[in-house]
Order: sequence, then structure tokens, then C-alpha cells
Amino acid sequence: MSREVSGAEGLPYEWFSAGEKMAALLLVRLLAVDAATASPFCMIDEPLEQLDPDARRQVASMLANATSNTGLEQVLVTTYEEALVRTLADRLPDVQVLHVRDRRPPVSELAATQRRPTH
Repeated sequence: MSREVSGAEGLPYEWFSAGEKMAALLLVRLLAVDAATASPFCMIDEPLEQLDPDARRQVASMLANATSNTGLEQVLVTTYEEALVRTLADRLPDVQVLHVRDRRPPVSELAATQRRPTH
């Protein structure tokens, strides 16, 4: 995989920035799901992690628009980037945000190890 730079010879994948590599990887995954399965959805876990702010926005925007560019009906993405997700949700009518949190109180490690199985 490479990309064109100012009409010159292609820039090889190894020289891509972290954001470019993530975008390329996600495009390949989305195309593979679209071409190789009948699945109407895919799930991507933490694709924005360790990206600089510009790359984070670009990758998030690409994912937010993925259903209009593929045969997928739904792309589920997990992330902690709440502000960015809210911005995209405000701008794009098809983006929906769902907060998933474990509402159970944390169990201390000691209490968890002292539990005995009930048979």
C-alpha cells in the first residue's frame, strides 16, 4: 500500500504517519467486511488511541461516514474521545452516541478473592 505525494512516486506504507496507518488499516478492514461477508455491521475497538488530534478527527470523521461509503448499515466504535464524538454526532444526523458504563459498584480485590464457590 502506498499513497501519492505531489504527483511523485508513491509513499510506502512504512513511511505513513500513525494516523495515516490507522486510516489505511480501517479502510482495508471496512472494505474486507463489505466484500467478504454479508454482515451489515462491524465493530472497531479504540481506533483513535495514540493518534495526534488532527489524525484523531480525520479517522473519527471517516468512521462516522463509513455507512454512506460502504454496504455496511452500522459501524460500532468504542472510544473515550467523548468531546470529539459529541461534535460528530451534532454535525452528522446518522451518528448516534451510546454511553456504556458498568453501574455496579467496584468490588475490592480482597472481597473478590474471599468469595467461595457455591456448588
